[in-house]
Amino acid sequence: MEWRFFQLPDLPGDYFQALEGPARRNIRKAERLGYTFSRIDFNQRREEVVAIIRSTPVRQGPMARTLMTGEIAPISDPPSRNPVHDYLYAGVCKDGALRAYAGCLVAGELFAITDLTGITRTSPMELFPSCSWSS
Repeated sequence: MEWRFFQLPDLPGDYFQALEGPARRNIRKAERLGYTFSRIDFNQRREEVVAIIRSTPVRQGPMARTLMTGEIAPISDPPSRNPVHDYLYAGVCKDGALRAYAGCLVAGELFAITDLTGITRTSPMELFPSCSWSS
């Protein structure tokens, strides 16, 4: 695993401007298409998280059988009382439905994405239903 370190600018707009043009265009496109990004409550969204996890049996190798069939327990850790030491979940939603989530560790100035999982479709027809497809 390779570690990457990046000093965040003081203002969010400065970070956005530091991104390369294609990344800024992708963010604007996602916003135009109705995607949102925010912190989520894992337990309130647990059914959607389970659906995302189980949307494909393979993610960089076969998924563990317990993830595919067993119960995914709610998180019982108490909320953090310290904004610079936390483990949080962030999600990408469209039309109110969770499409992807990430587990993130905050430890002082370190912000580490520990897992990033998105819903997987098996067919481009499911991803782009408004397109006309020919066999």
